[in-house]
Amino acid sequence: MAVDPFVDTHCHLDMEPLASSVEVVLERARAAGVRRCVSIGTSVEASQANVALAKRYPEMVASAVGVHPNDADGVTDADLADIDALAAQPGVVAIGEIGLDYYRQRAQPANQDRALRAFLAIAHRRNLPVLIHCRNAYDALLAVLKECASSS
Repeated sequence: MAVDPFVDTHCHLDMEPLASSVEVVLERARAAGVRRCVSIGTSVEASQANVALAKRYPEMVASAVGVHPNDADGVTDADLADIDALAAQPGVVAIGEIGLDYYRQRAQPANQDRALRAFLAIAHRRNLPVLIHCRNAYDALLAVLKECASSS
């Protein structure tokens, strides 16, 4: 029986233990019927690494670029500019991992909101979908998404 092709829509090929054996990981994925992997950025550095992976393995890897909401306290205008520039690179298919996370409380909600809105603006400008992380912040996330959708 033939295996239908699958897409792994959320992986982190830039993180260990996967990063040190990407070729082996991709070969195992191919053998299991996975035809494409979207490796998700959680920081500027991770996003850069994933863009490089998409360039190195264009037939198998696509990337998403963004900063995880738990790290929103440190997001600067320079980071936003870097993510915007990365979003234009070949192999980038989405903005993410972005969103709101009120569970771990590692970043101030106001900073998460600011970063989310900035990343949504980049996605809109670049005509890219978003990959959203949300934990214990569903009402706040929906409010931001509705507001941003009505203003675009």
